[in-house]
Amino acid sequence: MGDPRIHRKVALEGHRFTPKEGLTVGLLDYIVPGGTAGVVAKAEELANAVSANAQEGVWGLIKVFDVFDVWLTVTET
Repeated sequence: MGDPRIHRKVALEGHRFTPKEGLTVGLLDYIVPGGTAGVVAKAEELANAVSANAQEGVWGLIKVFDVFDVWLTVTET
């Protein structure tokens, strides 16, 4: 809850957001239909989308983005 207005609504007013309100103010990333099965399916979809990051690890990602060469140049000077 980065927005102090939203934090205040939750902490001081005890406001309960509807799913659409939560999505609008940034408390939610997705509204997923289908109950538990729908949530699990969306979670698997997101996990598959970012799983390559975990396989490569941090150094693999640095190599992918060619930052490693720049970092070496900066640290050697």
